[in-house]
Amino acid sequence: MLANSVNRELGNPVNNCIAVSLALSCYLERAVLVEARPERVSAAFHPDGGPRTVGIILGHESSRSVHGGWAGHLVVRAGAYILDPTFDQAGGEPCVFRVPEHWDDESRMRPAGTAFMRNKNNDLIRFNKFHRQNGWKSTPIARQWGWKPIYDEMI
Repeated sequence: MLANSVNRELGNPVNNCIAVSLALSCYLERAVLVEARPERVSAAFHPDGGPRTVGIILGHESSRSVHGGWAGHLVVRAGAYILDPTFDQAGGEPCVFRVPEHWDDESRMRPAGTAFMRNKNNDLIRFNKFHRQNGWKSTPIARQWGWKPIYDEMI
């Protein structure tokens, strides 16, 4: 994905989901003319196929931030698709998936939406829409100086 490649070229860390997702949202809205917005999720990557295998979870409620960072995970919602440009921090690859039918249904038990998929290696990937869309907005990297250099390089 372009946003992830630019992030790496600029020497930014892989776990830069806030800045990369904000830059990608802005790029999609301004350059591609698609409505896009960041969404907080938890994402899980289970190599070798199953939820009982050891995996990596990004943005789970019990996650703890390191080095004063944010413990969540941010992706981009663009129309009927979710784009995760920084899923490689979990060991997978950046990915895109169609928004599941019940993704926005907040009348159900938490989490509102869940998506399961398998990659070409048959690894299990799970995304859950986070019940509260907060936390990331107050981080320093969410300010324009944090994501604008990525956006500028994408243009």
